[in-house]
Amino acid sequence: MHTTDPYTLVPDNAAAQSRLRLAIGGLAFLTLVGCGSQNSTGSSAIRHEDVASPQKSEANAQVERLLGASVPRDVEWARELEEWLPRAKFAVSNPEPSPQPPELPYIEATLGQSGTSAESFPELVDRLTTAGAGLTLLIGGKPAVQIAFGALATYRMFHAWKCPDGWNGDPSPMGREALTRHESLKVGAPNFHYLPDFVRTPLRRHLQAAGVSEPRTLLVMWPERGNHRDLAFSVLPSQFSRERFQVLMHSLNWFLPQGYQYIAWDAVASSSESSVLL
Repeated sequence: MHTTDPYTLVPDNAAAQSRLRLAIGGLAFLTLVGCGSQNSTGSSAIRHEDVASPQKSEANAQVERLLGASVPRDVEWARELEEWLPRAKFAVSNPEPSPQPPELPYIEATLGQSGTSAESFPELVDRLTTAGAGLTLLIGGKPAVQIAFGALATYRMFHAWKCPDGWNGDPSPMGREALTRHESLKVGAPNFHYLPDFVRTPLRRHLQAAGVSEPRTLLVMWPERGNHRDLAFSVLPSQFSRERFQVLMHSLNWFLPQGYQYIAWDAVASSSESSVLL
């Protein structure tokens, strides 16, 4: 039976201990500052060759137009913004993220002017993901849009806003679920192609700041579910109040690439052979 609760109790088998699963996928990468929240659904994949477009000044003008107060924020708007952002130029005035963990850190940038030392979007993405920060884009000196670290990590990994088809296997539905039969699992430490170091580092800082002293992770594959993949984290519900645990688990989505799903599993903390320290 499925409910609106995003947590799923998944027993190891019919009589074993349970683990808590958070199945979240496709959450909005874009936060509109001062104009409400808007999901970026139906995202278009931006190919690497698009980044080489010479129309940098036009791209800046298009981004500024899209972030104007009179433009409706809808699916088509998100598609256009995702198309023009990789072609624009940017300038960072303060490279230090704000706020600091356990809050979600952002770095502020503006649209760069032609003929200056402005950065390309790939250069900006490398800078921000290395710093473990999301992007706050200022227009007219005011925040206009925020882009989560996970969206920037996706772009750095794939030169697109989405993971390749099949990268995470079949998605798992949100809701509460109890297994009624045994299922085989494949587990192991995630490699650096799947979970790069520039993603692990801010995840580790965030979890440590939240009270997880030695955060570990494990990659779980479900062969009977289309090879669906979960990242399991050593976050124990017993360490937190219910509210703090929910907030912490939801916050991990901000750090992970598009489409990644994850679980809190107490077995990860004791499975040093298969799991890996972040």
